[in-house]
Parts: sequence; C-alpha cells; structure tokens
Amino acid sequence: MKKISLLIIAITTIASAQLRVGIDVSRQLSLSGLPAETADGMGFTLGYEQTLFSLVGLGAEYSAAGDEGIDMLYGYAVAKLPLGFPMLRGIARAGYSLPMGDAADYYDAGLAYGAGLRFKLPLFPIGLEALYTMHNLEMKSTGDDLGDMLASLLKLKYNVMTLTATYSF
Repeated sequence: MKKISLLIIAITTIASAQLRVGIDVSRQLSLSGLPAETADGMGFTLGYEQTLFSLVGLGAEYSAAGDEGIDMLYGYAVAKLPLGFPMLRGIARAGYSLPMGDAADYYDAGLAYGAGLRFKLPLFPIGLEALYTMHNLEMKSTGDDLGDMLASLLKLKYNVMTLTATYSF
C-alpha cells in the first residue's frame, strides 16, 4: 500500500508540471516614487512551474527584456484558486527577483509579487494566462558612505504585464 501511495503522489506531481512561454506586453520602471518610465520593445519570458493538485506550488522564470528593461530571474511560490468556473483560476505569486546582465551591477535581488488570471479548457494541455508582476529591487552598495546613504533611499519598482501560453504535462 505504501508503494501505491508513493506512486500516486509521484504521478500527480509529474502531471501538474507546466512549461511557460510568454511575452511582456507592458513594462514600467519607477525609482522611489518618481513618475514611471515605460520600456519600449517587447520582452520574452520562459519558465517552469510545479504545482501540487494544481493548487499550490513553486516556479521559476527567466525574462529577457531586450534593449530596454531588466533581464530577470524570478523564483516564486504560486497559488491557483478556482473562481467559480472550471476554466478560470485566479493566480497569486510571491517570490524573489534576481536582476541579470547589466542590471546586476547596479541592483540587488529583491522581493516580487504578482497576480493574474488563467484560462484553460478541461482535458486540453494548453492554457493562457495574464499576469501582473511587481519586482522591488534595491541599489547595490557603492562603498562610499554618502553614496550608500543615498542609494538606501532609492528603490526600483519594475512592473511587468505578461501574456503567457502554458503547456501542462
């Protein structure tokens, strides 16, 4: 019985894996409450998510921002909540963002959180999601006391709206 239970858990865990490919349709950068600046161009997101019974899980995404914006590695916990329709779920994510590329020279990793909606037909492996994610980053220490004091006041908010196609195993 113990082996059957482990097999059922393993199958349901593997069956709830999800590959994610998306485009960032809107990206805004704002520094400590200053007016937001919209990044031109389009970013791309590639990710993997593992959920238990399609309710809660963990995931990771890599976002390539192109010429403008910030390349980001984002690890997160996710909750997918039914909204009354079998095809529609609310999504809540919270995790940690790590800037990549040139941005890694200026910003430390920070907390990120987001929300969205998922539409997926039953028994069909492909779904669509619209997600809004807010990445909160802090300036890196420069080694200069005055510079570090000013940098501690500056917080970067990087808000991204992503449309994602998902493939569930």
